[in-house]
Formats: sequence, structure tokens, C-alpha cells
Amino acid sequence: MPALSAPPRGCRQDGPLRFGELRARLEGISPKVLTATLRRLEEHGPLTRTVFAEVPPRVEQHVGHAAP
Repeated sequence: MPALSAPPRGCRQDGPLRFGELRARLEGISPKVLTATLRRLEEHGPLTRTVFAEVPPRVEQHVGHAAP
């Protein structure tokens, strides 16, 4: 699998996005594939995931620039 050096084109944005918002921007991607991709991006740095202690749970993803 190729290295992820930058977020996918539809993910670039100025503020945090929720899972459903990301999925809507990336037409045709399955929830399973999007989840796996977000986990890889979080693990390798360009994505920050914030979990809010709310009911129902709220999670936001913020895509930034990868560290050199």
C-alpha cells in the first residue's frame, strides 16, 4: 500500500469534520474503508481525532499537514 503523504482531495478543509460530513464529501466510499483510512491517517500524523464526552457520542476529525 502506498504511503499516505497528504489527505485525500475531498478532506482538505479549515475546521473539524464529523464522520458523516467526510463520507458525504468522499462520494462512493464505504464506511468500513473510510474508518480504516481515518485510523491510518491518525496513526501516521496528518489527522487529529477529538472525542467529546456527550450523549450521543460526538467525534470530530481535523486533517492537517503531515509532519516532515
